[in-house]
Amino acid sequence: MIKGYSLKNLTLRILSEFQFPQTYYGKKIRYKFLKFNCYLRKSDKYINLLWDLNYEAATFDLSYALLLIDNYCKDQNIKFNVIFIKRVRKDFKNFYPHSIEKINLRVNKMLIPLCKSFKLCNKTFVLSKFYELENFKHEIFFSFDLTGRIKGFDYKILFKKITSPSLYEGINSNKISQDRINKILLNYNINQKRFITVTLRTYSYEIARNTDKSFWLDVLKKISKLNFFIIIIPDTDDINNREYRKLFSDYLFIDEIALDLNLKIAIYEKACTNLFPYSGNATLSQLNKKASSFTFIKTNNSYKHSTERYFNSIGQTVGETYKFLSENHHIYWNGNSEEFFNKVKNYLIRRFN
Repeated sequence: MIKGYSLKNLTLRILSEFQFPQTYYGKKIRYKFLKFNCYLRKSDKYINLLWDLNYEAATFDLSYALLLIDNYCKDQNIKFNVIFIKRVRKDFKNFYPHSIEKINLRVNKMLIPLCKSFKLCNKTFVLSKFYELENFKHEIFFSFDLTGRIKGFDYKILFKKITSPSLYEGINSNKISQDRINKILLNYNINQKRFITVTLRTYSYEIARNTDKSFWLDVLKKISKLNFFIIIIPDTDDINNREYRKLFSDYLFIDEIALDLNLKIAIYEKACTNLFPYSGNATLSQLNKKASSFTFIKTNNSYKHSTERYFNSIGQTVGETYKFLSENHHIYWNGNSEEFFNKVKNYLIRRFN
């Protein structure tokens, strides 16, 4: 194995670079040949974000990309469209958990609802092939670094550019989902003013980022003594995980919420606070100014994108809460369950007692 590739798959991966470049320099060359107008005119009422799944992830990375265009549109007093291109590129790493089909299913189940949760999102479009962009050749496209060229999303730009919650509109729940959440809470006889949520990550990819069992069990045991009801939202991609259901059996699992992104946003907005490991779902609360959250991030030298050096290099400074989060959102780095619990407890007592 060579960095996750068998010899055969490594050869196929090298050949695929010519069609779908994934390396730094390969992408740089590709973006130079993308000829789209990225300069806004006075008459324009919206701008387009291109999200090509052959180059960008079908994950909550999109949340932060949308935050950048949301910031731009707020400043320009316009709205935005999002154009998705379905993935056809194969991934030749043996350990990657999703097929092309599963990745493309995320467009309608996850990515489009995510876009529509942003106040300034106008429309979404889904294309099967890149050449279909010809229909948008007279449109204006968003440039992440505002250089006038389409480029890939970069976290460095996000943390450098968005330094205050006043710079964006963000996410909001819709009325249909709010009503549905109210009915769910009523059905379970849950006090709507005294509950918190915990969203699990039990994903088969980068498992070190998953919900730490002993850490979270200790936190929840202590929180439950504060007279707050605890709702567990299981991992959408691993909803029937028996081990976690048994370990967290003292608390209420609501699968329906895990399967509907809009319901997640609605319940996060309504809860006293929402607790997360380092996972994409946290963005659904973090980017909603009406919600509250505590996210526990543990640096890990086993994964390139979880090291302290990596976080600091992109501006996601270890030990600090992101500057663009509103005051009800908190990032807790490393540390132990007792310290984390005390942070949450002090917040809950201050706001709800």
